[in-house]
Amino acid sequence: MSKEDIDKAVNEAAQFEAADKEKKEAIEVRNGADSIVFQTKKALTDVGVRFSDSDKATVEADLKALEDVLAANPLEGITKDGAEQIKAAQEKLMQSSQALFHQRCMSRLRRQVQPVPERQMQEQQLLKARAVTLTTM
Repeated sequence: MSKEDIDKAVNEAAQFEAADKEKKEAIEVRNGADSIVFQTKKALTDVGVRFSDSDKATVEADLKALEDVLAANPLEGITKDGAEQIKAAQEKLMQSSQALFHQRCMSRLRRQVQPVPERQMQEQQLLKARAVTLTTM
């Protein structure tokens, strides 16, 4: 290759670097959104029956909105604007689903923190029995 050909190739590479970076970022946004759609669907399938229909409605609507944005922005032709639309829909879904699943986790934690009186009595009896065993040794 001549010096001119090398300079031309270097210039072209620099010229397309920004566009390639933008395209890569858009693809990463889309792939991340695809993953969140999958995870949200799985979570709704696994524990969705534990929520009322009205509680799930917001998450399901936001999930559908993200799926629609993804369908309108295929991987092959994704643009920076498309990636921004995906980010916005993804953020909305994440907020609604996190709120719903956080509510579920908190209610489970509250139940675990408050043991049943019968269980407390059994634990106390077990501790007393162990203490008696240790003192008789």
